Amino acid sequence: MKNLMLTFLLFMGLFYGCSKTEFLDAKPDQSLVVPSSLEDFQAMLDNDFDMNGVPNGLGLVPELGEIGSDDYYLTADLYQNRLTSLYRDFYTWSKDANSGDNLNDWDRGYNCVFMANIVLDGLSQMKAGSYDLARWKEIRAAALFYRAHAFFQLAQVFAYPFGLADMEPYGIPLRLNADVSEKINRSTVPETYVQITKDLEDAVESLPPTSSYKERPSKAACYALLARVYLCMRDYDKALAAADASLNVVDGLLDYNKLSASANYPFQGSAIMDTEVLFKSTFVTRSGITSPLSIFIAKIDSNLYKTYVNEDLRKGIFFRTASPNGFRYKGSFYASTAFFVGLATDEVYLIKAECQAKLGRTQDAVETIEKLRKNRFAANSDLYKVPASIALDQQSLLKFVRDERRRELIFRGLRWTDLRRYNMEGESLTIHRVLGDETYTLRQNDKRYAFLIPSLIIGYNPDMAQNPR
Repeated sequence: MKNLMLTFLLFMGLFYGCSKTEFLDAKPDQSLVVPSSLEDFQAMLDNDFDMNGVPNGLGLVPELGEIGSDDYYLTADLYQNRLTSLYRDFYTWSKDANSGDNLNDWDRGYNCVFMANIVLDGLSQMKAGSYDLARWKEIRAAALFYRAHAFFQLAQVFAYPFGLADMEPYGIPLRLNADVSEKINRSTVPETYVQITKDLEDAVESLPPTSSYKERPSKAACYALLARVYLCMRDYDKALAAADASLNVVDGLLDYNKLSASANYPFQGSAIMDTEVLFKSTFVTRSGITSPLSIFIAKIDSNLYKTYVNEDLRKGIFFRTASPNGFRYKGSFYASTAFFVGLATDEVYLIKAECQAKLGRTQDAVETIEKLRKNRFAANSDLYKVPASIALDQQSLLKFVRDERRRELIFRGLRWTDLRRYNMEGESLTIHRVLGDETYTLRQNDKRYAFLIPSLIIGYNPDMAQNPR
Protein backbone atom coordinates (compact mmCIF):
# COMPACT_ATOMS: atom_id res chain seq x y z
CA MET A 1 0.00 0.00 0.00
CA LYS A 2 2.60 2.46 1.05
CA ASN A 3 5.37 2.98 -1.47
CA LEU A 4 8.21 5.10 -0.20
CA MET A 5 9.51 7.95 -2.28
CA LEU A 6 13.14 7.89 -3.36
CA THR A 7 13.86 10.91 -1.18
CA PHE A 8 12.59 9.14 1.89
CA LEU A 9 14.59 6.00 1.17
CA LEU A 10 17.74 8.09 0.92
CA PHE A 11 16.90 9.82 4.17
CA MET A 12 16.27 6.51 5.92
CA GLY A 13 19.60 5.20 4.67
CA LEU A 14 21.29 8.14 6.35
CA PHE A 15 19.20 7.72 9.49
CA TYR A 16 19.91 4.05 10.03
CA GLY A 17 23.60 4.62 9.34
CA CYS A 18 23.91 6.20 12.79
CA SER A 19 25.75 4.09 15.33
CA LYS A 20 24.06 5.09 18.59
CA THR A 21 20.44 4.98 19.66
CA GLU A 22 20.14 7.24 16.67
CA PHE A 23 17.72 10.14 16.81
CA LEU A 24 17.76 10.55 20.59
CA ASP A 25 21.52 10.75 20.79
CA ALA A 26 23.16 11.64 17.49
CA LYS A 27 22.09 14.04 14.76
CA PRO A 28 21.92 12.41 11.31
CA ASP A 29 23.10 14.37 8.30
CA GLN A 30 19.89 15.61 6.67
CA SER A 31 21.65 17.93 4.22
CA LEU A 32 21.17 15.65 1.23
CA VAL A 33 17.40 15.29 1.64
CA VAL A 34 14.91 17.92 2.71
CA PRO A 35 11.26 16.77 2.52
CA SER A 36 9.28 19.87 1.60
CA SER A 37 5.99 19.09 -0.17
CA LEU A 38 2.74 17.63 1.10
CA GLU A 39 3.50 14.56 -1.02
CA ASP A 40 6.86 14.16 0.73
CA PHE A 41 5.29 14.39 4.16
CA GLN A 42 2.47 11.99 3.32
CA ALA A 43 5.03 9.51 2.00
CA MET A 44 6.90 9.67 5.29
CA LEU A 45 3.74 8.98 7.29
CA ASP A 46 2.84 6.18 4.89
CA ASN A 47 5.98 4.29 5.85
CA ASP A 48 4.07 1.71 7.84
CA PHE A 49 7.28 -0.14 8.75
CA ASP A 50 8.06 2.76 11.10
CA MET A 51 4.72 4.40 11.81
CA ASN A 52 2.67 1.26 12.51
CA GLY A 53 5.07 -1.61 12.78
CA VAL A 54 4.26 -4.18 10.11
CA PRO A 55 3.98 -7.92 10.80
CA ASN A 56 7.38 -9.58 10.42
CA GLY A 57 9.10 -6.19 10.69
CA LEU A 58 10.60 -4.57 13.78
CA GLY A 59 7.20 -3.55 15.12
CA LEU A 60 6.23 -0.47 17.08
CA VAL A 61 4.38 -1.21 20.34
CA PRO A 62 6.65 -2.28 23.24
CA GLU A 63 6.14 -5.92 24.13
CA LEU A 64 7.58 -5.55 27.64
CA GLY A 65 4.21 -4.94 29.26
CA GLU A 66 2.68 -8.02 27.70
CA ILE A 67 5.78 -10.01 28.66
CA GLY A 68 5.18 -8.95 32.27
CA SER A 69 1.46 -9.72 32.29
CA ASP A 70 -0.40 -12.72 33.70
CA ASP A 71 -2.32 -14.15 30.72
CA TYR A 72 0.32 -16.75 29.90
CA TYR A 73 3.21 -18.76 31.34
CA LEU A 74 6.33 -20.60 30.21
CA THR A 75 7.46 -24.05 31.27
CA ALA A 76 10.79 -24.14 33.10
CA ASP A 77 12.62 -25.89 30.25
CA LEU A 78 11.47 -23.41 27.60
CA TYR A 79 12.27 -20.51 29.91
CA GLN A 80 15.77 -21.82 30.38
CA ASN A 81 16.51 -23.07 26.88
CA ARG A 82 14.68 -20.70 24.53
CA LEU A 83 15.12 -17.28 26.14
CA THR A 84 18.13 -15.02 26.35
CA SER A 85 19.20 -13.92 29.82
CA LEU A 86 17.64 -10.50 29.15
CA TYR A 87 14.23 -11.98 28.34
CA ARG A 88 14.47 -14.28 31.36
CA ASP A 89 14.97 -11.18 33.47
CA PHE A 90 12.00 -9.42 31.85
CA TYR A 91 9.78 -12.48 32.30
CA THR A 92 10.52 -12.72 36.03
CA TRP A 93 10.36 -8.95 36.65
CA SER A 94 13.98 -8.78 37.76
CA LYS A 95 14.59 -5.39 39.34
CA ASP A 96 17.82 -5.16 37.34
CA ALA A 97 16.38 -6.20 33.97
CA ASN A 98 18.00 -3.88 31.46
CA SER A 99 19.84 -3.83 28.17
CA GLY A 100 23.24 -2.34 27.45
CA ASP A 101 22.42 -2.52 23.76
CA ASN A 102 19.71 -0.87 21.67
CA LEU A 103 16.28 -1.94 22.91
CA ASN A 104 13.56 -1.98 20.29
CA ASP A 105 10.86 -1.41 22.91
CA TRP A 106 12.33 2.07 23.37
CA ASP A 107 13.87 2.74 19.96
CA ARG A 108 10.91 1.90 17.76
CA GLY A 109 8.49 4.21 19.56
CA TYR A 110 10.88 7.14 19.54
CA ASN A 111 11.73 6.46 15.91
CA CYS A 112 8.03 6.94 15.12
CA VAL A 113 8.01 10.15 17.19
CA PHE A 114 11.03 11.41 15.25
CA MET A 115 9.37 10.80 11.90
CA ALA A 116 6.18 12.51 13.03
CA ASN A 117 8.19 15.49 14.25
CA ILE A 118 10.00 15.83 10.92
CA VAL A 119 6.59 16.11 9.27
CA LEU A 120 5.24 18.55 11.85
CA ASP A 121 8.34 20.75 11.63
CA GLY A 122 8.26 20.69 7.83
CA LEU A 123 4.58 21.55 7.66
CA SER A 124 5.09 24.51 9.99
CA GLN A 125 7.74 25.91 7.65
CA MET A 126 5.64 25.79 4.49
CA LYS A 127 4.67 29.18 3.07
CA ALA A 128 1.02 30.06 3.64
CA GLY A 129 -1.00 29.92 0.44
CA SER A 130 1.40 27.57 -1.30
CA TYR A 131 -0.51 24.39 -0.45
CA ASP A 132 -3.97 22.84 -0.15
CA LEU A 133 -4.96 23.89 3.38
CA ALA A 134 -7.38 21.01 3.98
CA ARG A 135 -4.73 18.47 2.93
CA TRP A 136 -2.13 20.23 5.08
CA LYS A 137 -4.41 19.99 8.11
CA GLU A 138 -5.09 16.31 7.51
CA ILE A 139 -1.40 15.42 7.23
CA ARG A 140 -0.62 17.46 10.34
CA ALA A 141 -3.43 15.69 12.22
CA ALA A 142 -2.09 12.30 11.16
CA ALA A 143 1.41 13.19 12.40
CA LEU A 144 -0.02 14.29 15.75
CA PHE A 145 -1.92 10.99 16.03
CA TYR A 146 1.19 8.90 15.29
CA ARG A 147 3.20 10.86 17.85
CA ALA A 148 0.53 10.55 20.53
CA HIS A 149 0.12 6.84 19.84
CA ALA A 150 3.87 6.24 20.23
CA PHE A 151 4.08 8.40 23.37
CA PHE A 152 1.20 6.49 24.96
CA GLN A 153 2.72 3.09 24.21
CA LEU A 154 6.09 4.15 25.61
CA ALA A 155 4.44 5.53 28.74
CA GLN A 156 2.83 2.17 29.51
CA VAL A 157 6.17 0.48 30.07
CA PHE A 158 8.76 3.18 30.84
CA ALA A 159 6.65 5.60 32.93
CA TYR A 160 4.65 4.99 36.08
CA PRO A 161 0.84 4.94 36.02
CA PHE A 162 -1.12 8.16 35.89
CA GLY A 163 -2.26 9.23 39.35
CA LEU A 164 0.42 7.45 41.41
CA ALA A 165 1.46 10.52 43.40
CA ASP A 166 4.92 9.46 44.60
CA MET A 167 5.93 8.39 41.08
CA GLU A 168 4.79 11.54 39.25
CA PRO A 169 8.33 12.70 38.32
CA TYR A 170 8.90 9.59 36.20
CA GLY A 171 7.18 10.23 32.89
CA ILE A 172 8.85 9.87 29.51
CA PRO A 173 10.94 12.29 27.43
CA LEU A 174 8.57 14.27 25.21
CA ARG A 175 10.34 15.04 21.95
CA LEU A 176 8.23 17.73 20.26
CA ASN A 177 10.54 18.63 17.37
CA ALA A 178 13.02 16.88 15.10
CA ASP A 179 16.13 18.58 16.54
CA VAL A 180 17.88 15.52 17.92
CA SER A 181 20.68 17.63 19.40
CA GLU A 182 18.19 18.98 21.93
CA LYS A 183 18.91 17.91 25.52
CA ILE A 184 16.69 15.06 26.68
CA ASN A 185 14.71 15.48 29.87
CA ARG A 186 12.05 13.32 31.42
CA SER A 187 8.63 14.90 31.68
CA THR A 188 6.41 14.20 34.65
CA VAL A 189 3.64 11.63 34.32
CA PRO A 190 0.93 14.34 34.27
CA GLU A 191 2.85 16.27 31.61
CA THR A 192 3.15 13.09 29.55
CA TYR A 193 -0.59 12.53 29.52
CA VAL A 194 -1.39 16.20 28.94
CA GLN A 195 0.73 16.07 25.77
CA ILE A 196 -0.82 12.82 24.55
CA THR A 197 -4.38 14.03 24.99
CA LYS A 198 -3.53 17.46 23.57
CA ASP A 199 -2.12 15.90 20.39
CA LEU A 200 -5.17 13.67 19.96
CA GLU A 201 -7.73 16.38 20.68
CA ASP A 202 -5.90 18.65 18.23
CA ALA A 203 -5.79 15.94 15.57
CA VAL A 204 -9.29 14.53 15.63
CA GLU A 205 -11.21 17.31 13.87
CA SER A 206 -8.96 17.30 10.80
CA LEU A 207 -8.88 13.54 10.27
CA PRO A 208 -11.24 11.82 7.82
CA PRO A 209 -14.06 9.82 9.46
CA THR A 210 -12.58 6.52 8.22
CA SER A 211 -9.71 5.35 6.05
CA SER A 212 -9.55 2.63 3.42
CA TYR A 213 -6.02 1.97 4.66
CA LYS A 214 -6.05 0.89 8.28
CA GLU A 215 -2.43 1.97 8.64
CA ARG A 216 -3.63 5.56 8.41
CA PRO A 217 -5.41 7.26 11.31
CA SER A 218 -9.03 8.38 11.13
CA LYS A 219 -11.57 10.08 13.37
CA ALA A 220 -12.86 6.69 14.50
CA ALA A 221 -9.33 5.56 15.40
CA CYS A 222 -8.41 8.84 17.06
CA TYR A 223 -11.49 8.81 19.28
CA ALA A 224 -10.80 5.15 20.08
CA LEU A 225 -7.26 6.01 21.17
CA LEU A 226 -8.57 8.93 23.23
CA ALA A 227 -11.00 6.54 24.92
CA ARG A 228 -8.12 4.18 25.71
CA VAL A 229 -5.96 7.00 27.10
CA TYR A 230 -8.74 8.46 29.26
CA LEU A 231 -9.59 4.99 30.57
CA CYS A 232 -5.93 4.56 31.50
CA MET A 233 -6.17 7.91 33.33
CA ARG A 234 -9.36 6.67 35.03
CA ASP A 235 -11.31 9.62 33.67
CA TYR A 236 -14.44 7.60 32.97
CA ASP A 237 -16.61 10.49 31.77
CA LYS A 238 -14.14 11.51 29.07
CA ALA A 239 -13.39 7.91 28.13
CA LEU A 240 -17.11 7.25 27.67
CA ALA A 241 -17.56 10.37 25.55
CA ALA A 242 -14.63 9.39 23.32
CA ALA A 243 -15.85 5.80 23.00
CA ASP A 244 -19.30 7.03 21.96
CA ALA A 245 -17.73 9.40 19.44
CA SER A 246 -15.73 6.55 17.90
CA LEU A 247 -18.72 4.20 17.74
CA ASN A 248 -20.81 6.95 16.17
CA VAL A 249 -18.43 6.69 13.20
CA VAL A 250 -17.72 2.93 13.13
CA ASP A 251 -19.63 0.45 15.29
CA GLY A 252 -19.30 -2.83 13.35
CA LEU A 253 -18.77 -6.18 15.06
CA LEU A 254 -17.92 -9.42 13.28
CA ASP A 255 -20.15 -12.40 14.05
CA TYR A 256 -17.71 -15.11 15.13
CA ASN A 257 -20.17 -17.77 13.95
CA LYS A 258 -18.82 -16.96 10.48
CA LEU A 259 -15.27 -18.03 11.41
CA SER A 260 -13.72 -21.50 11.41
CA ALA A 261 -12.44 -22.44 14.84
CA SER A 262 -10.52 -25.37 13.33
CA ALA A 263 -8.37 -23.10 11.15
CA ASN A 264 -4.76 -22.56 12.14
CA TYR A 265 -5.45 -18.82 12.00
CA PRO A 266 -9.23 -18.18 12.03
CA PHE A 267 -9.05 -14.50 11.01
CA GLN A 268 -8.00 -15.22 7.44
CA GLY A 269 -9.32 -12.78 4.84
CA SER A 270 -10.44 -9.20 5.22
CA ALA A 271 -13.62 -9.64 7.29
CA ILE A 272 -12.19 -8.57 10.64
CA MET A 273 -10.13 -5.77 9.07
CA ASP A 274 -13.16 -4.45 7.20
CA THR A 275 -15.56 -4.75 10.13
CA GLU A 276 -13.75 -4.05 13.40
CA VAL A 277 -10.18 -2.87 12.87
CA LEU A 278 -9.67 0.91 13.09
CA PHE A 279 -5.88 1.18 13.11
CA LYS A 280 -3.12 -1.38 12.63
CA SER A 281 -0.08 -1.84 14.83
CA THR A 282 2.04 -4.69 16.13
CA PHE A 283 4.55 -5.55 18.85
CA VAL A 284 8.26 -4.89 18.47
CA THR A 285 10.49 -7.85 17.72
CA ARG A 286 14.18 -8.61 17.86
CA SER A 287 15.61 -10.44 14.87
CA GLY A 288 16.61 -14.01 15.58
CA ILE A 289 15.62 -13.87 19.26
CA THR A 290 12.67 -15.77 20.76
CA SER A 291 10.27 -13.62 22.76
CA PRO A 292 8.47 -15.11 25.77
CA LEU A 293 5.28 -14.18 23.91
CA SER A 294 6.04 -16.45 20.96
CA ILE A 295 2.92 -18.46 20.18
CA PHE A 296 5.15 -21.52 19.93
CA ILE A 297 6.24 -21.43 23.58
CA ALA A 298 3.79 -19.29 25.57
CA LYS A 299 0.92 -21.22 27.18
CA ILE A 300 -2.36 -19.66 28.21
CA ASP A 301 -2.98 -19.26 31.92
CA SER A 302 -5.19 -22.23 32.80
CA ASN A 303 -7.46 -20.25 35.12
CA LEU A 304 -8.08 -17.71 32.37
CA TYR A 305 -8.80 -20.45 29.83
CA LYS A 306 -11.43 -21.96 32.14
CA THR A 307 -13.41 -18.71 32.11
CA TYR A 308 -14.39 -19.31 28.46
CA VAL A 309 -17.54 -21.45 28.50
CA ASN A 310 -17.98 -23.97 25.70
CA GLU A 311 -20.59 -21.83 23.94
CA ASP A 312 -18.08 -18.97 23.79
CA LEU A 313 -16.70 -19.20 20.24
CA ARG A 314 -13.51 -17.41 21.25
CA LYS A 315 -12.42 -20.55 23.09
CA GLY A 316 -11.83 -22.34 19.79
CA ILE A 317 -10.99 -19.28 17.69
CA PHE A 318 -8.33 -17.86 20.01
CA PHE A 319 -6.61 -21.05 21.21
CA ARG A 320 -5.14 -24.33 20.01
CA THR A 321 -4.06 -27.32 22.07
CA ALA A 322 -0.40 -27.54 22.99
CA SER A 323 1.64 -30.71 23.39
CA PRO A 324 1.73 -32.38 25.84
CA ASN A 325 -0.89 -30.24 27.58
CA GLY A 326 -2.35 -26.77 27.82
CA PHE A 327 -3.24 -24.25 25.13
CA ARG A 328 -1.53 -21.67 22.95
CA TYR A 329 -2.79 -18.54 21.21
CA LYS A 330 -3.75 -18.37 17.52
CA GLY A 331 -6.22 -15.49 17.51
CA SER A 332 -4.30 -12.54 16.05
CA PHE A 333 -6.31 -10.42 13.65
CA TYR A 334 -3.25 -10.57 11.38
CA ALA A 335 -3.90 -14.32 10.93
CA SER A 336 -0.23 -15.05 11.55
CA THR A 337 2.33 -15.35 14.33
CA ALA A 338 2.45 -11.54 14.51
CA PHE A 339 0.30 -9.97 17.22
CA PHE A 340 -2.34 -7.39 16.33
CA VAL A 341 -2.13 -4.65 18.97
CA GLY A 342 -3.89 -1.83 17.15
CA LEU A 343 -7.32 -0.29 17.69
CA ALA A 344 -10.62 -2.02 17.01
CA THR A 345 -14.29 -1.61 17.81
CA ASP A 346 -14.44 -4.55 20.24
CA GLU A 347 -12.11 -2.65 22.59
CA VAL A 348 -14.21 0.50 22.20
CA TYR A 349 -17.38 -1.37 23.20
CA LEU A 350 -15.57 -2.71 26.26
CA ILE A 351 -14.36 0.77 27.23
CA LYS A 352 -17.90 2.07 26.84
CA ALA A 353 -19.38 -0.74 28.96
CA GLU A 354 -16.79 -0.36 31.71
CA CYS A 355 -17.32 3.39 31.92
CA GLN A 356 -21.08 2.96 32.02
CA ALA A 357 -20.77 0.42 34.83
CA LYS A 358 -18.29 2.57 36.72
CA LEU A 359 -20.59 5.60 36.44
CA GLY A 360 -23.61 3.66 37.70
CA ARG A 361 -25.35 3.35 34.33
CA THR A 362 -25.83 -0.36 34.82
CA GLN A 363 -28.63 -1.01 32.32
CA ASP A 364 -26.68 0.82 29.60
CA ALA A 365 -23.59 -1.23 30.46
CA VAL A 366 -25.56 -4.47 30.19
CA GLU A 367 -26.86 -3.52 26.74
CA THR A 368 -23.39 -2.54 25.54
CA ILE A 369 -21.62 -5.68 26.76
CA GLU A 370 -24.39 -7.96 25.46
CA LYS A 371 -24.11 -6.43 21.99
CA LEU A 372 -20.46 -7.49 21.91
CA ARG A 373 -20.98 -10.90 23.49
CA LYS A 374 -23.85 -11.82 21.17
CA ASN A 375 -21.35 -11.74 18.30
CA ARG A 376 -18.96 -14.00 20.21
CA PHE A 377 -21.29 -16.82 21.28
CA ALA A 378 -22.84 -19.70 19.36
CA ALA A 379 -25.95 -18.57 17.50
CA ASN A 380 -28.26 -20.92 19.39
CA SER A 381 -26.99 -19.91 22.84
CA ASP A 382 -28.37 -17.24 25.15
CA LEU A 383 -25.35 -17.41 27.47
CA TYR A 384 -24.14 -14.14 26.02
CA LYS A 385 -26.67 -12.43 28.29
CA VAL A 386 -25.53 -10.95 31.60
CA PRO A 387 -27.05 -12.93 34.51
CA ALA A 388 -29.75 -10.92 36.30
CA SER A 389 -27.99 -11.21 39.66
CA ILE A 390 -24.93 -9.52 38.17
CA ALA A 391 -26.81 -6.94 36.12
CA LEU A 392 -28.51 -5.57 39.23
CA ASP A 393 -25.31 -5.00 41.22
CA GLN A 394 -22.89 -2.28 40.10
CA GLN A 395 -19.72 -3.83 41.51
CA SER A 396 -20.57 -7.31 40.22
CA LEU A 397 -21.32 -5.86 36.80
CA LEU A 398 -18.06 -3.91 36.76
CA LYS A 399 -16.13 -7.09 37.55
CA PHE A 400 -18.06 -8.95 34.84
CA VAL A 401 -17.17 -6.31 32.25
CA ARG A 402 -13.51 -6.29 33.27
CA ASP A 403 -13.39 -10.10 33.10
CA GLU A 404 -14.95 -9.89 29.64
CA ARG A 405 -12.33 -7.31 28.67
CA ARG A 406 -9.59 -9.76 29.62
CA ARG A 407 -11.17 -12.58 27.61
CA GLU A 408 -11.76 -10.47 24.50
CA LEU A 409 -8.49 -8.52 24.42
CA ILE A 410 -5.98 -11.23 25.24
CA PHE A 411 -2.54 -10.56 23.72
CA ARG A 412 -3.64 -7.14 22.47
CA GLY A 413 -1.06 -5.21 24.50
CA LEU A 414 -3.53 -3.98 27.11
CA ARG A 415 -3.36 -6.32 30.10
CA TRP A 416 -0.29 -4.66 31.70
CA THR A 417 -1.98 -1.25 31.58
CA ASP A 418 -5.13 -2.78 33.04
CA LEU A 419 -3.22 -4.43 35.89
CA ARG A 420 -1.64 -1.10 36.78
CA ARG A 421 -5.02 0.64 36.63
CA TYR A 422 -6.91 -1.97 38.66
CA ASN A 423 -4.26 -2.01 41.35
CA MET A 424 -4.53 1.75 41.73
CA GLU A 425 -8.23 1.25 42.38
CA GLY A 426 -7.51 -1.12 45.24
CA GLU A 427 -7.89 -4.55 43.61
CA SER A 428 -4.58 -5.73 45.13
CA LEU A 429 -3.69 -8.03 42.24
CA THR A 430 -0.57 -10.08 42.89
CA ILE A 431 0.85 -12.17 40.05
CA HIS A 432 3.35 -15.02 40.14
CA ARG A 433 5.77 -16.93 37.95
CA VAL A 434 6.50 -20.51 38.98
CA LEU A 435 9.65 -22.05 37.49
CA GLY A 436 10.60 -25.33 39.06
CA ASP A 437 11.17 -24.67 42.76
CA GLU A 438 11.35 -20.91 42.26
CA THR A 439 8.39 -18.54 42.57
CA TYR A 440 8.63 -14.92 41.44
CA THR A 441 6.07 -12.37 42.60
CA LEU A 442 4.90 -8.95 41.44
CA ARG A 443 2.73 -7.16 43.98
CA GLN A 444 0.25 -4.29 43.78
CA ASN A 445 1.83 -0.97 42.71
CA ASP A 446 5.32 -2.47 42.75
CA LYS A 447 7.96 -0.12 41.34
CA ARG A 448 8.70 -2.82 38.76
CA TYR A 449 5.43 -1.92 37.04
CA ALA A 450 7.64 0.47 35.09
CA PHE A 451 10.61 -1.07 33.28
CA LEU A 452 14.06 0.47 33.45
CA ILE A 453 15.01 2.97 30.77
CA PRO A 454 17.71 1.31 28.64
CA SER A 455 21.13 1.83 30.19
CA LEU A 456 22.42 2.95 26.78
CA ILE A 457 20.05 5.95 26.93
CA ILE A 458 21.04 6.77 30.49
CA GLY A 459 24.70 6.49 29.48
CA TYR A 460 24.25 9.11 26.76
CA ASN A 461 22.14 11.26 29.07
CA PRO A 462 23.61 10.89 32.58
CA ASP A 463 21.37 13.62 34.02
CA MET A 464 18.25 11.61 33.20
CA ALA A 465 16.73 9.95 36.24
CA GLN A 466 16.34 6.18 36.08
CA ASN A 467 13.14 4.52 37.27
CA PRO A 468 13.53 3.73 40.97
CA ARG A 469 13.67 0.26 42.38
